[in-house]
Amino acid sequence: MTGPDNGARWLFAPTPGGTGSATHSPGTRALGGKGHHLTRLVAAGVTVPPFVVLTSEAFRDHGASGHVPPDLLAAIREALTRAGLEGAPLAVRSSAADEDGTVTSFAGQFDTVLGVRWEAGDELASAILQVWASASSEHATAYRERSATPSTVDATDAPVPTPNAPPQTTEAAGPAEGAPVPMAVVLQAMVDARVSGVAFSVDPVLGRRNVAVVSAVRGLGEPLVSGDLDGDTHEVHFDPDDPEAKPKVTSTPRPQPRMLRLAPGQAGGTETVELDPGEAPDPVPSPDQVVEVARMARHLARTF
Repeated sequence: MTGPDNGARWLFAPTPGGTGSATHSPGTRALGGKGHHLTRLVAAGVTVPPFVVLTSEAFRDHGASGHVPPDLLAAIREALTRAGLEGAPLAVRSSAADEDGTVTSFAGQFDTVLGVRWEAGDELASAILQVWASASSEHATAYRERSATPSTVDATDAPVPTPNAPPQTTEAAGPAEGAPVPMAVVLQAMVDARVSGVAFSVDPVLGRRNVAVVSAVRGLGEPLVSGDLDGDTHEVHFDPDDPEAKPKVTSTPRPQPRMLRLAPGQAGGTETVELDPGEAPDPVPSPDQVVEVARMARHLARTF
């Protein structure tokens, strides 16, 4: 049964200020890399889509069973409702302890399920099980063995660092050989994005520190981060002598044979929509939006 103690171990919802606030995150061991870093963003006052984390304790207790117990599922639905997610489709996202870390990223190794309609429960349970199962997939296990490094996790007994403090890390033994990676699951409101992308606060290829790079696609960002679609690349050149001066933007569009965007499906999941050229204004995003995203990336780099 899911009693009060188990509910506290299995679910975490950051709410700035007050009891159980984001400043009392249980850390990466419980929330995984993605969940912990999202919580740090909330603590720093950054606006992110609301979310609830199903902790790695729930995975340890139920991951091997092949089902989500009804009482746990009811507790999850109650937490989602309290978080204001009623009626919102979810992105059910992997958040392993070493995911998005400083030593290992596990980029593309685990599953994410988009457009989950969660009120009825069956679809939500299925999505959670899919993410849990990806923790023991062959390619995730092989990635961890190739990395062959101790698990680097943020200290779990300390509060989330203040915005200008560096993250505290501690070395901990990783999972036993062949064991699945401890997996938390982020249950987050899914945004029906007109444009999505990835931003780098410095040039990731040439290392130019005064150049931020934004790669963007129309619609949801999954085809970009999965490598299925090349995004348009926008370089934002900041004046190193005057950071507040308006930066110059140079854009390199990626020709696409068909104008497509990934969008939330009407009945859940996602669907690929083909756009008429007249429906797809160019450029997307606008230069001003590119600059805004680049400034935010540089601000977050300084904060974290």
